[in-house]
Amino acid sequence: LLHRLDKETSGILVMTKNEEFRKKAINEFKKQNVYKEYLAWVSGVVAEPEKIDLPIKVIKTKSGAFAKVSADGEDAVTEIEPILAFRTKSKIKAVIHTGKTHQIRAHLKAIDHPIIGDEKYGGEPYKRVMLHHHKFKIFDYEFESPEPKDFKMQEQNDNRRKRK
Repeated sequence: LLHRLDKETSGILVMTKNEEFRKKAINEFKKQNVYKEYLAWVSGVVAEPEKIDLPIKVIKTKSGAFAKVSADGEDAVTEIEPILAFRTKSKIKAVIHTGKTHQIRAHLKAIDHPIIGDEKYGGEPYKRVMLHHHKFKIFDYEFESPEPKDFKMQEQNDNRRKRK
């Protein structure tokens, strides 16, 4: 397993069959030469692109991990960009430059735009966490996972409400 996702997140997982390739790829992760783009539905209106450069501390417990923004955490950078905005929620693109556990979830909570369905990080209840790993690039390889149907349904539902 080269790149994994939180169990709540849909999208791209990356596995390798070759140990030599895996070692080279891990080095690319360390040098931050990997592109990881996610899509998310979040609470509130995200009107402008924003770079979130806040350290994250990961706390591991028997029931799983939890991440929080903390001065004694490790460097973590997430860039977000609005795609769509409605009255109470927005669809965003999030690109992570580091890969800390629950990084996007903790960063979005810290700026008061928690992911819809992510109750662990302050998101409103929904049938699932609305976070999807959409694009991944390493070396000359590019992978893309289409948006899940429920991501598009969110747009359609909100567009119908707007017309009424």
